Amino acid sequence: MTRTERALAGHWRSIAVLCWLLALSGAAVIGWSWYSQLADEVDKRGVAVGTLAGDVRVLRAQVQAGEVPKAPDPSRAVEDLPAHERVPVPIPVPGEKGEKGDPGKPAPTITPSPGTSGAPGRDSTVPGPSGAPGQPGADSTVPGPQGEAGRER
Repeated sequence: MTRTERALAGHWRSIAVLCWLLALSGAAVIGWSWYSQLADEVDKRGVAVGTLAGDVRVLRAQVQAGEVPKAPDPSRAVEDLPAHERVPVPIPVPGEKGEKGDPGKPAPTITPSPGTSGAPGRDSTVPGPSGAPGQPGADSTVPGPQGEAGRER
């Protein structure tokens, strides 16, 4: 074994931890970069849509007022517009409404029939209401049996 191998063999755990930390931090930096690029692209598209919507409002107001439409050129209003035209995720566009289909078959009528009677139930185990309180008993005058004599201490 060389001196380098001996030095690395004693510290392999710390070197492995350092490698893992470098890999994780690299992944975090790459993820943050992708997120930042996506956020910038979404922001640019939002600005472009807002600008174009404002231009459409101006054009509509001019048409409603009976004026000749003088909408601004969107290629000058939105910087690098053709690069933002293509949407990477396909957005479904609804088509025209189709012809009305034939009516379906009516649902079957279900008439419930009573089932067979079950066996009679058992008597209830719940007690009934309490009766009226009875008369108090006579006081006893007969003494009880004699107890054992106590010991002195």
